[in-house]
Amino acid sequence: MYYPHQIGMTKVDATKQNLLSINPEAKIRVEPKGYTNQSLNGIVILCLDSIELRKKIIEQNQYNLNVKLLIDTRIGLEEGQIYTIIPEIKTYQKLIGTMNFKDNETDSPTNTCGTALAILPTIQMTASIATMNIIKFIKNEKIQFMTILDSLKGISQSYS
Repeated sequence: MYYPHQIGMTKVDATKQNLLSINPEAKIRVEPKGYTNQSLNGIVILCLDSIELRKKIIEQNQYNLNVKLLIDTRIGLEEGQIYTIIPEIKTYQKLIGTMNFKDNETDSPTNTCGTALAILPTIQMTASIATMNIIKFIKNEKIQFMTILDSLKGISQSYS
């Protein structure tokens, strides 16, 4: 996902660089200081370590008509979850219902710096499913609300 020349770059800047190398015309807004109540628009992909911040972003944008698609990706060591919604109030409420816990209640393994650990196959599978959901959205195809994957077994299951 990243390249040796990107060592020292922030994840958001390296990701933006990689996405622009695929599509130089893409409009990508990076928030290096994080979310500070900005108005979101277009296709929004949440890739955050904090469930509390995820919930705040979703609650603050559930009436925002400028968000066309929202994808919330969550990654553990061996498992991933992808929640995808075409915004409307009932789907926002369904997504918020998956966040009934605090950051300190998660059991994700961490390294000595306190960063959550994940393995490359989990990241690749999660990113692939999120990307396929964007393509389905663009093609006006049905998108599943939730996909749960197990990277060690190489399987995933989707739910409406």
